Amino acid sequence: MSQEKPNARSPFPRRSLTFLSLFSVLTFFFFVTLPQVALAETVSQDNPSNTESQSSEKSPQKAKASQTSKSTAEKSSNSKANKATTKKSSNSKANNSKANKATTKKSSNSKANKATTKKSSNSKANKATTKKSSNSKANNSKANKATTKKSIKAKSTKAKSTNSKASFSKAEIERVKNLPYETWESPHTTSELGLPIEPGYVQPYPYGNLMRLYNGNRCRHRGLDIGTVGSENGGMGTVINSATPGVITFIGRTGQDTFNFGKADTRAGTTRRTGKTYPRQILVPGYGLVYPFSRNYGKWRSGTIIAIRITQGPLKDHIVRYMHLAAVRPDLHVGDSVQAGEHIALMGGTAILESWPHVHIDLETPDRKRTDLAPYIGLPHTGAECKKLPNPPKKSASKSSRSSQKSASKSSRSSKKSAKSTVRPRKSYTKPAPESPDKPAMRTLER
Repeated sequence: MSQEKPNARSPFPRRSLTFLSLFSVLTFFFFVTLPQVALAETVSQDNPSNTESQSSEKSPQKAKASQTSKSTAEKSSNSKANKATTKKSSNSKANNSKANKATTKKSSNSKANKATTKKSSNSKANKATTKKSSNSKANNSKANKATTKKSIKAKSTKAKSTNSKASFSKAEIERVKNLPYETWESPHTTSELGLPIEPGYVQPYPYGNLMRLYNGNRCRHRGLDIGTVGSENGGMGTVINSATPGVITFIGRTGQDTFNFGKADTRAGTTRRTGKTYPRQILVPGYGLVYPFSRNYGKWRSGTIIAIRITQGPLKDHIVRYMHLAAVRPDLHVGDSVQAGEHIALMGGTAILESWPHVHIDLETPDRKRTDLAPYIGLPHTGAECKKLPNPPKKSASKSSRSSQKSASKSSRSSKKSAKSTVRPRKSYTKPAPESPDKPAMRTLER
């Protein structure tokens, strides 16, 4: 039997052949077919008519396929447009519903705000009305209280003041103010009581109503109180003359310095002092309208005051003071010189709230001590110099000194009790008892 010989091995393996074939195909495709396709596309872009003709020359199947594809594309685009419109409509509906909801919310909020504002305005109005009502009630209560107070004051003034006079007119006040001052002729040698007057001095005021004289030994009243005389205005506004020649050193007026000399009583009508009625306003020639009373004491408790330093006689350099005056002569000033018997002031009752109106006259030595003026102006001498009280013992720091002072004070008290006390009789001017409290004993003189 013949044995078949194996095939001879080819110089190229099978795998290499396959690779070569694939390589040849790819090179043909890339280097032949692709350039032709690119050229065709460029020619079609440059000559659209050729492309149309070529496309028309295509088979009807391809045309039908293209129509079907176009219809499908149109359908798909229409379906997409419908979907978009449906989406837009749904979105618009949603937006409209949201806007409607927002508007409803806003309207509800605005209604709620309006309701709250109405409520707040109503509450404010109610509060304002309540405040107004409370204020009106308070004002009414205050007005009622004020009216009751006024009525009480009117009743009290009516009860206190009788025969009240209306205030004077300006024309009348000016007419009286332009008149000359009134004068009173003062006695020079002997007073109305028959007592001698120091040469160069005079009686300053009528002695028909002596109230109190000097009482220096007991240090109670170190001056002279001479009450009002005359029937006109109860003696208010009568002339007071200077008892001595001198120079004015001080003038204090009620109503100008209210702290020291009191507030002038400028009310109309009358007032009462110890059962007697006096006018609150008077017209005096040369002065005009005068207010003879004050509503309080003032710090000095002197009322209107004038002080004169004596320049002649045995009382040279002494100071005479006239207090409780209605007014000081308007043309007098500090530093002016006055003569004995010259008109200086008017009788009044300033800083006098209880007793009768009077003028208080006192005398002060150059070393600031009080002395009695009565024997120099025709009045009885009623007292000696005011004796100074013994000074209290000084405080000591040691207990032994304190005990010794206590024992000494006890011994002095026992000695005073054992000794018989001698009482001096009071030497003062006693006026005759009045007939009734409403009509005090006064001497009426022509002005």
